[in-house]
Amino acid sequence: MACPSPFLKGVDRKPSTGSDRLPPSGLPGGSRLSSTTTDRGCGVRCWEEAEPFLIERAAEDLRSGGEVHPCLVAFAGLHPLLVAWLRPFAKGAYADPMTELLALAVPLGANRLAASFGGRATSLSDPVPPVCEGVGDLRQRVLCIERADAVGRRVRASSTMLAFDLLAGQVGWGQRLDHDGPTGWINAAMAAALQGRRRLRAEAGQIREQALRCDRLGHRMVLAPAALARLDLSHLQPGPD
Repeated sequence: MACPSPFLKGVDRKPSTGSDRLPPSGLPGGSRLSSTTTDRGCGVRCWEEAEPFLIERAAEDLRSGGEVHPCLVAFAGLHPLLVAWLRPFAKGAYADPMTELLALAVPLGANRLAASFGGRATSLSDPVPPVCEGVGDLRQRVLCIERADAVGRRVRASSTMLAFDLLAGQVGWGQRLDHDGPTGWINAAMAAALQGRRRLRAEAGQIREQALRCDRLGHRMVLAPAALARLDLSHLQPGPD
């Protein structure tokens, strides 16, 4: 079922409620850091694949019966650096986990970022649907993809909103809305981080400590092999499936 109107408002991003559906790392000691390998189903090869990657991962979450697990993809030009599934956070409290990952991705060399979140949206032209006890939340479910791209003379922020319905375990994608420019805190924060990336440069040891800190906080991260080697984390390789 498509969105009832081409204009949506009031996007309410859903919280991350746990780590039981996160992709397993297969690493000794339970570490969440691994190297990017496409044969393990957690790799994205080029920037043009970032959006399809995020959509497919969201669909996998939904088909498993859960909510969309927020995900961040970071690139350095044409080369993938990092894929991260955000640690659990309370409803609306995505600022801290996003900041933690931006503090890793940008010093690591990222100049392209994309993040996905699940949420709810209402129409500008239709009555506001109810969100109340006994009725539930009847607002349209949506997948939000926020982007910031610093390849070129200026940082470009953009976003996509995809309406969807989940019926009998199958995801039905509805209307798509694309917007150029900042649309909220998330892609504005990503754009600001990329604009200030020269000030956020750090030594490899400092970046390594931030990677380990993100790991301890509960983020699930997949780093490119070159990034693992630069941070002296090359001993963390994917284990057997």
